Amino acid sequence: MSGEQEFYWSSLTYLFTFPALGGLLFGYDIGATSFVLEQITTGDYSGVKWDNYLDDHTQLQGAITSSSVFGALLSSILVFQVADYMGRKYELVVGALLYMIGAFIAALSARPSWNAETGIAVLIFGRVVYGCGIGFAMHGAPAYIGEMSPPSIRGVLISLKEAAIVLGILLGYLIGFLFSTVNGGWSYTFGLAMIFAAIMLGGSYFLLVESTRFLYLKGKLAQAKESMDWILLPEASDRAFNEMADQNNSIRKASIADGDGSLDSKTFSLAPKLTNSQSTNPPPPVYSKRFRPALIAGVGLVFLQQVTGQPSVLYYAATIFKDAGLASVATVGVAAFKLVMTMIAVFTVDYYGRRSLLFIGISCMLVALIALAIAFNFTTTSDDDDETKDIGPVQIVILFSMFVYIGGYQIGFGPIAWLLISEVFPLEVRGQAVAVAVQTNFFWNVVTSYLFPIATSAIGASKTFGIFALIDAFAIYFVFKFVPETKGLSLEEIEILLGSRVSPALRSISKAGDEYGNSTTSPLLRNGESYHGSYEA
Repeated sequence: MSGEQEFYWSSLTYLFTFPALGGLLFGYDIGATSFVLEQITTGDYSGVKWDNYLDDHTQLQGAITSSSVFGALLSSILVFQVADYMGRKYELVVGALLYMIGAFIAALSARPSWNAETGIAVLIFGRVVYGCGIGFAMHGAPAYIGEMSPPSIRGVLISLKEAAIVLGILLGYLIGFLFSTVNGGWSYTFGLAMIFAAIMLGGSYFLLVESTRFLYLKGKLAQAKESMDWILLPEASDRAFNEMADQNNSIRKASIADGDGSLDSKTFSLAPKLTNSQSTNPPPPVYSKRFRPALIAGVGLVFLQQVTGQPSVLYYAATIFKDAGLASVATVGVAAFKLVMTMIAVFTVDYYGRRSLLFIGISCMLVALIALAIAFNFTTTSDDDDETKDIGPVQIVILFSMFVYIGGYQIGFGPIAWLLISEVFPLEVRGQAVAVAVQTNFFWNVVTSYLFPIATSAIGASKTFGIFALIDAFAIYFVFKFVPETKGLSLEEIEILLGSRVSPALRSISKAGDEYGNSTTSPLLRNGESYHGSYEA
């Protein structure tokens, strides 16, 4: 879409708020769980009979903590199969419903009369259900916002969704702290998530329309135009819809002309039909050659986001603060710092672009990881939970480096990875491709968190952070080589940009337009400023 976008502020507020609540509820679970586990195992305010049993079985504590991630991974596998049939709006509805059910079951597990087996089993089950809500919401939210937002503010809105996650972490810490001295207060901490989930459910079902591009993909042209009219003013809507149709026509015809075997013109359903009937054709294989550049860019970025040490850095920061007796204050402080740095990304991403913020953020992470690798040669962390230690010069260097790392992550990988996976995948496989990216996110988060203590025990923290630094250095190369600049481009223009790498027929939409009689010319080909990276065939 070219030119300045004109939109309805009320619709823009809705299309961001209710998907963003899905991110807030994800973050809320992260923040609340840390206080919940501590309260259950203390005994004084647990409100249940099985606090001592849980305190003696650390593997069950780990199961409670990781069960929501397991549920998210499980549902993201399911989403891969159903996303292109149910639509982005109803992914959000299902996600909100699962959030509500999961929060209710988790809160119910605090019944004083239940024994350890029943109470813990119900709690874990509730958190798995809640995690399934995370999987649906974290797939549907970036896809919906990305497909419905005007290009000029798409980066801001999706980055704000990342800020909503961090805000949710802060809120979880706050609510957990407020109920930490209430008998059985952890059940209220979990249960309060139902309020936000109910708002998300009602708003998503009654106030949101289905994504324009999803309806277009299914051949529902009249509904797709109504959906675009919901967000854009009439003149802007007519222009944007016509440009979307022309660009998708060019993509379809040029892909058929390319003849690489990845697209069957008889089953491809992206181009507009002369009727408004729904397309029932299955989506093409997501791993087809034609989609490979987008998969490499999107899934590769999510993979690197998780294996460059983010959970591990936060673990060591918490350990050092706990040694100094500052654990509760520090967790809130770290979350507040993450929110501030995320907001910097929010307000600069559509000005400086995605690649620039990634380069800045990953470079800060690299410097911090090198400093951590050096500093950990001169210190060890305490294994005595009851011992309070002073923070010395080396610990100060470590903490400063960790804050540099966290700041870099929140400027770069944190918001930009989610932004790019909502932008780079072609429409006809976007549901499957985003599901693959979400699966990658949760899977490698679990793997990295699991392997980190094993690695530090086997080779030490210094070498472990050194390995993270090497991976981070590769991430800079990866962004330079494979990640496109998408600032200001429509989703169709981004597809053309990535498609030009493997398809000679798509190297220039202007050429395709001349060949197939289309009247529009992509701004990215009229102006070379938007094109960065190695995308020559």
